[in-house]
Amino acid sequence: MSSLVIAAGVLGVLGLLLTTALMLGHRFLAVAEDPRIRVLEEALPGNNCGACGFPGCQGFAEALTTGAAQPGQCTVSTLVMKERIARFLETSVGQIEQRVARRDELELVTLADVDQVVVFAEETPLALIEALRPDVLIKGAEYTLTEVVGAELVQGYGGRVLLAEILPGHSTSRTIGRI
Repeated sequence: MSSLVIAAGVLGVLGLLLTTALMLGHRFLAVAEDPRIRVLEEALPGNNCGACGFPGCQGFAEALTTGAAQPGQCTVSTLVMKERIARFLETSVGQIEQRVARRDELELVTLADVDQVVVFAEETPLALIEALRPDVLIKGAEYTLTEVVGAELVQGYGGRVLLAEILPGHSTSRTIGRI
């Protein structure tokens, strides 16, 4: 019976020591996060489209709190939301460049093989390719490698550029039309 009491005592003391170690670790090793980030994330539309130039709404919220971004950069928020965010941060809305994705572009995101659709205002996607640095850049086979915007860049850092065979009766325009 005494060995059972000793074992229970040892386990109790061990449990108390480990609990104390966890509490101290939490207190001294915790990484503080600006609480405004969560508030801003909830105020943002949550599309995670990346059109603002940041990796999703959380990345944009983090940039807003550090001053690296302005509320006006969110291209899918309403002006009222941008102004509300600016008041919350005690800053200006900043320059507003309203870029609107077509309905079909937004619906492409719902397809299983599409990770993200990013709307860009530039004439070519080169700046976007430079920012995202994709491992694989795919364009239709009606193009040549020299005609693919960003091909040299992607190949320069070790990425691949592929020309996809166009199958009769299949195209992105038709896919968009079916959505």
